[in-house]
Amino acid sequence: MADTKNFRVEYGINSGSNEVINSSGKVVASAVSTLDSDDITEGSSNTYFSTTRVNNHLADSSSAKTINNATIDGGTF
Repeated sequence: MADTKNFRVEYGINSGSNEVINSSGKVVASAVSTLDSDDITEGSSNTYFSTTRVNNHLADSSSAKTINNATIDGGTF
């Protein structure tokens, strides 16, 4: 069975001059409202989607390409 460890924030937590967690232990909304994917490091296995990566993958003739459970709607012409 896992143990639960608790900690208390008594004075708040700042990142530089920006308050991230206030002295009540609550996350400050303005500290996270401006975050975007540029603030998250890309991992080695969880990489970001990019058109270039898809195009390179599709252009690589050394491996078979498979699409499962796809519905293609050609639209109306």
